[in-house]
Amino acid sequence: MDESTPAERLLEATIDALDAGGESAIRVQDIADAAGVQIPILYRKFGNREQLIQAAQIERLGRALDREFREFRAVVNQATNAAQFRSLFDLVLASLDTAERRAARWQRVNVIGSTYGRPELAEAVSQLQSRTIRGIAGALHRPQQEGWLRHDLDLDAFAAWFAGQIMGRIVIELGDSGIDQSAWNSISADAVRYVLLG
Repeated sequence: MDESTPAERLLEATIDALDAGGESAIRVQDIADAAGVQIPILYRKFGNREQLIQAAQIERLGRALDREFREFRAVVNQATNAAQFRSLFDLVLASLDTAERRAARWQRVNVIGSTYGRPELAEAVSQLQSRTIRGIAGALHRPQQEGWLRHDLDLDAFAAWFAGQIMGRIVIELGDSGIDQSAWNSISADAVRYVLLG
């Protein structure tokens, strides 16, 4: 038995529609039908279509960032010495080319792009991004204290740069860029290792 609230079901239906077809795919009647609620409930919970979309964009980004941070922290926390940390971090870098990561990158681009002209959404996205950056920096604090990372590295700045580096891969994923993706991966991994480890 589904124990989710009408608001939760509406968000889920909206997120599914966003993932399938973007904001243009959001039809209020379709969302209400998929959630098993009447349209007045949608308006009571979210005010209007625009507020529903913004709430769904925030929720989908928050979920993705939380999932990725939990995975990152779990990997970092496994390390017991510098060599193990480097090996585990190499696994993190290698995972960035997977289809799942590509989909997550494009979802994030979609959410970030949807902030244009929406200051409230932009602020919410900024807060989510900042929380994740602080989390990544915090996860790297112990390795830095152990001497496994550069001692002079500003972890907050690194975490923000690393997030941007990961997102930058979309430049070669859009259409047929003609860029050798394995060469890009190698250059990117070398840059991250250098900045992180010296």
